Amino acid sequence: MEKFNANDVFVIDEAGMVGSKQINFFIQAVQKAGAKIVLIGDSGQLQPIAAGGAFTAISEITKPVKITEIRRQSEEWQRQASLDFAVGNIEAALKAYGGEELHKNC
Repeated sequence: MEKFNANDVFVIDEAGMVGSKQINFFIQAVQKAGAKIVLIGDSGQLQPIAAGGAFTAISEITKPVKITEIRRQSEEWQRQASLDFAVGNIEAALKAYGGEELHKNC
């Protein structure tokens, strides 16, 4: 692994899927160098195969930043459907896309 310095920012995407030992290793290396670490993820998504839960625990004791604005979809109904998917309101999201038949087959 390359050495970090105080000017570096180490970013881990999908951090919720990284095991606790690995997260601990990265955090210690970054702190030792005086650098910063940014963890990006969703604790509601797939959990790590290795011993996990570190991302969820970290997000509970820190003040995480949450994305609340959807920009990929240009239509309001599409943005609402994406929010419905995100919070588990699958039926409403599928209906928005005209997927009543798809929902019946789930």
